[in-house]
Amino acid sequence: MADWTFSSSRVDGDKPAWLPLSTVRFTPKLTLASTAKAGTKLTVPLWIQGPATGSNLKTLDVQVSYDAGTTWKKAPVKVEQGNRVLKLSHPKNATSVSFKVKLADKDGNVTNQTIYKAYGLVK
Repeated sequence: MADWTFSSSRVDGDKPAWLPLSTVRFTPKLTLASTAKAGTKLTVPLWIQGPATGSNLKTLDVQVSYDAGTTWKKAPVKVEQGNRVLKLSHPKNATSVSFKVKLADKDGNVTNQTIYKAYGLVK
């Protein structure tokens, strides 16, 4: 689920207009079944795509849920070797990981993105 807030103006004729939509991709190393181990730590790389890339990023806030979005907690974004990552500690009894992102670029465009059950957790 995602929503974007941005300014736009009327486009004349049939020429398509580029929209300033950014998104965040989460790329953890998972099993072929898209799972990771519960009760372990996992580094999750983040990749920003769209106009909020590079020096045009204003804010990036990430939250994680281990109960399919019932409760959320802040997941601090760290930088390792020039790349943004999350350092997650999966609870022992959790069965999935969900992500919620609020991203803004310096031009005022905002992305709110939620990924429920992004990957499963197994014991």
